[in-house]
Amino acid sequence: MLALIQLQAQKSDGRQLIWSIGEVEMTRGQEVEVRYPIRVAISDASENPELGSSTFRFFYDAGQLSGLNIESIANDYQVKGLNQSNDVFGDVFNFVGGGGIFAQFNIMANLENLVGLSTEPVHVMDLKFTVVPGTKIPLCAPLVLDNQSEQRKNGQITDTGYLMNEGGISGTYHLNHNKNALHLADDEVEHYLWERSAVFGEKVNRLSDRPGHPIRLKSNTCLQLRKPTLSVDLDLFDVWKASKDQIRLNWKTLSEFNNGFFDIQQSGDGVVFETIGSVEGQWNALKSTEYEFLDLHPLAGRNYYRLMMVDNDGSTVYSQVRTVDFEETPAAAVTEDWNISYFPNPSRGSVYLSSNIMLTNVDLEVYNTAGQLVIRKDNVSSESTLDLSGLNAGIYSLTLIDREGKQMDTRKITIVKQ
Repeated sequence: MLALIQLQAQKSDGRQLIWSIGEVEMTRGQEVEVRYPIRVAISDASENPELGSSTFRFFYDAGQLSGLNIESIANDYQVKGLNQSNDVFGDVFNFVGGGGIFAQFNIMANLENLVGLSTEPVHVMDLKFTVVPGTKIPLCAPLVLDNQSEQRKNGQITDTGYLMNEGGISGTYHLNHNKNALHLADDEVEHYLWERSAVFGEKVNRLSDRPGHPIRLKSNTCLQLRKPTLSVDLDLFDVWKASKDQIRLNWKTLSEFNNGFFDIQQSGDGVVFETIGSVEGQWNALKSTEYEFLDLHPLAGRNYYRLMMVDNDGSTVYSQVRTVDFEETPAAAVTEDWNISYFPNPSRGSVYLSSNIMLTNVDLEVYNTAGQLVIRKDNVSSESTLDLSGLNAGIYSLTLIDREGKQMDTRKITIVKQ
């Protein structure tokens, strides 16, 4: 069973090695890293038990974790024979990336300095990963340990995990400092990462549990950074008058962590702010990202703008306030009697424009909620059919402008998809 173990393993005397995951640490430097401390205890600590060479197998979510390294190995034990599969069991474990990695390796004991075992967990090693850029934080159950759950029955090990017949973790131990004799353990996984039960104690083949709950012992939350960190490293935030009727906002982030979205907020007095649009963030990015937003309805006089940065967990941080003066009142309709409509609204893509006055040299611009121009149609008429079927579902601003770039009218329309 343990190809690299040269000592002959004796029949188990019924003791269990109980493997568990300790307090997980997530750190952010040039990359986001996560460490899973692997611990082990023994059910009976008599006769001075010590950890022997063992085989360790587990699954992890390739959509969230990469770059596996085994570090901080106790007592100069060595790792041999690390190999990893391609896509396996990703659908079974509901891994977010859609694929799982099956990793296995041998932990070779240092016979000159064996790890002492007790009924309390002792640290064996750390499984360290790089968190895949773009992964959503909190990080929920991307690691799965698998072993038998029904222990011994009539002298036989009954294994109800995905890896049958001791196919998960296979541990050994020495007794009474006898380095020449190994005992094969009945391995159990104490903290198995499935919902409602920290203990792997039922038939997961039935899929009665779902992954997605805590890694931390006795915790009901997913994995977060140990220390709070700024979700956004904001490098610059500028606003300026882009045209007679528009104000442009630009900002750049150097990095983002768990950043959900930006709310663009506007005020006429610098005290009361209202959200006028939203732009989606990068969740987790270690490189700079540039953003822009076009305000199609600036206020007369001084405009105050700020960004509200919203984390995936709902917490918010505000940018500094920027101002720009808009001396001219944005252009109104051509006449007070002008009546224009777009229908149907909501629409599945085909929209009819109707105006009670003749439109001459008038263009139509369509903007998304981020203030980005997505469609432009030149020389629209008073009775026009607009094809907006290429747009995604959402709310859009339809703006009529004259040849001087003067805004004549802006309406909202909702595009829906079947």
